[in-house]
Amino acid sequence: MIYNSQIYELFIGDSRRRRRHKYKADKPCTEIRYAMDIHELVIEMKILERRLTLYEEKYGVLSADFYTALTAGRLARYDDYDETRADFSRWKGIYETWLRRKRAYDAQLMQRDVVDSLRIQPAY
Repeated sequence: MIYNSQIYELFIGDSRRRRRHKYKADKPCTEIRYAMDIHELVIEMKILERRLTLYEEKYGVLSADFYTALTAGRLARYDDYDETRADFSRWKGIYETWLRRKRAYDAQLMQRDVVDSLRIQPAY
């Protein structure tokens, strides 16, 4: 348990990309969790989609089809090529991150209505 004015660290993000944040606890707490807001998830998913598009255009297949073939072991013949192996590794990582964000987005959207999630900004 964390008590008054203790400094502690909380790691945020997936296992490959951890960001370290320090927080100061003003009162006792048992757990602090960080959940991305729906808006943050949408922005990050769009950024990831732009990165996925580069690989889709380069190799001529959609990311979902690539991921299915890769996890089924049907792309083993490309392991001999360094550039392809590096690209496939990055592509797989980006797609898996996109899938995690998509699952988090869907889970949050099931908990509340789309109307409640809309961010309306006034037009000036």
